[in-house]
Amino acid sequence: MKLAALVPPSHTARRGLAVGLCVAVVLTLVLALRLPSQAVSDVAQRCPTRPSATNTGATAATKPQALDTVSTPDQVLTGVAVPGSLTVSATGATLRQVSVPGTVVVTADDVVLDHVTARSVVIAGASGVTVRDSNISGGETAVQLTSDRGPERRVRDVTLSGNYIHDPAAADRGSYSGTHVRGARGVSITCSTYALGAYGNAAVYLEDANGGTDDVEVADNWLEGGGFTVMTAASNLRLERNTFGEGTVWGPCSNTHPTPVRQAGNVHTDGTPFEPCVGTGEASADPTPSATPTPTATPTPTKSKSPTPKPSAKRAKPPTSTPRSTSKGATGSIGSCSVRPSSSTTGRTGRARARRRRRSATGRCSRTRTCRT
Repeated sequence: MKLAALVPPSHTARRGLAVGLCVAVVLTLVLALRLPSQAVSDVAQRCPTRPSATNTGATAATKPQALDTVSTPDQVLTGVAVPGSLTVSATGATLRQVSVPGTVVVTADDVVLDHVTARSVVIAGASGVTVRDSNISGGETAVQLTSDRGPERRVRDVTLSGNYIHDPAAADRGSYSGTHVRGARGVSITCSTYALGAYGNAAVYLEDANGGTDDVEVADNWLEGGGFTVMTAASNLRLERNTFGEGTVWGPCSNTHPTPVRQAGNVHTDGTPFEPCVGTGEASADPTPSATPTPTATPTPTKSKSPTPKPSAKRAKPPTSTPRSTSKGATGSIGSCSVRPSSSTTGRTGRARARRRRRSATGRCSRTRTCRT
């Protein structure tokens, strides 16, 4: 055994070991502090610049051209300002550095809109469409995807990237959405800025309509505003690495589909990570109507009490007795005090009553004058 192996490590070696441990601790702390902002850095790597008015839309010089339809396949339209809306019905057409004060309607497949300025874009029954680096503002729903042309013309494989969607028109704020998908499969929304303010339905609205919405990616965007920032009834939604700003009315997300949203790396503007979509619900294209309230039964009217009759103020006259006649009756009279027997004086009872009356009359008349019998 060599003697060098028994020699304890030198002071220099111990010092190097301590320095190495310190460096490891510092690196660990730096990584721990960097984690909350990791998602923001990831977005910056995937999207070099945040879309704004300075780097999107028709930024180059354009010349006026009276055009409302692009119908030639594979046509490339560059540096043009059209007077109104524009319909693209040509497969493989490209619009680059084009200004459209109205709506761009895409009805053909494999169309590219690159650095386009417009009020809104509608993709109706078309597949393979790309909208990138475009400035869309001042109108109704900025980008709408709809499969209302039937299942054979279902929207598929649409890419929306690097767009600046902002400032809806005041008249359309109630129903406005930054991007509204009404039935599509395979939609990618990335590296875009949505600045709606507290208006409309949502920055991104994925509706269960026209055959349903499936396989959607919403990633690396700056999302702000709307009733909910994200409203979804889509299946297989991936919500990843987005920065959620302020200004929403009810919350960052509403999920009405029965399956959960796949979400990761989403942060607030200060870099705090969070999960925007919590829970699931029942998929419904239309809100459930409220039940019709049961009408209140009409109360049975109370019978009016008959008024108690009041006695007449005029007193009733007592019945008038039959006056005694001064003429001689059948039985005779005694002076001025005549006795007129009634018909009831017949019989024994009647004769007895008559005798009593004569005796009484005889007594009364004897005190005043002579009475004849």
